[in-house]
Amino acid sequence: NGKYFVSLFLVLSFIKFVRNEKIKKGRPLSFLLFASAYSLIHYYLLYPNHVGNTFLPQFMLLLGSYFFLSTLSFEEFKEKYVNCVSVVAIISIVIFLLVEFGFVSTTYVSKSGRGSEMFLFHNMGWNGLFGRLAGIYWEPGAYQIILNMTIILFMKEIIYNQLDKKKIKQFMIIIIALLLTQSTAGYMMFM
Repeated sequence: NGKYFVSLFLVLSFIKFVRNEKIKKGRPLSFLLFASAYSLIHYYLLYPNHVGNTFLPQFMLLLGSYFFLSTLSFEEFKEKYVNCVSVVAIISIVIFLLVEFGFVSTTYVSKSGRGSEMFLFHNMGWNGLFGRLAGIYWEPGAYQIILNMTIILFMKEIIYNQLDKKKIKQFMIIIIALLLTQSTAGYMMFM
């Protein structure tokens, strides 16, 4: 639920930022100012009808991300990212297979006239099953972005064959999840 997650993310990221004694270099305040200016121009000048429902949450996510990422080096971020994505991928693959093979049933959740087939916060389809892996995201195309980002972050290690056995297993899981999304854009990005 975005209204709780976004606020909680901002508060916890700010606490982490304040409590961290060694803020990592390379997270200039100029980036935060540029991104804030871009958001203001985008929402108030270009798309003013979106200000009410999207500006504040996206601005809060921007601030939270800045605070959170300022406490990590790039290598620390990559390690945490691949660990998190591989765990999410394992869980989503298991849930997807359980639903697809009929071992568990979904619950129909409807908000504002649009419904989703859900199981344990995993989106299985809209008004029926997708037959594609979407995980905790609203559609398979969104999930593939998260999965492909992992590959992009580790491109150097992949090209130079510098992945250890743990990372190879994690990437095998991530690639299986990517294939199960059946996302054309995801496949193109992967290639």
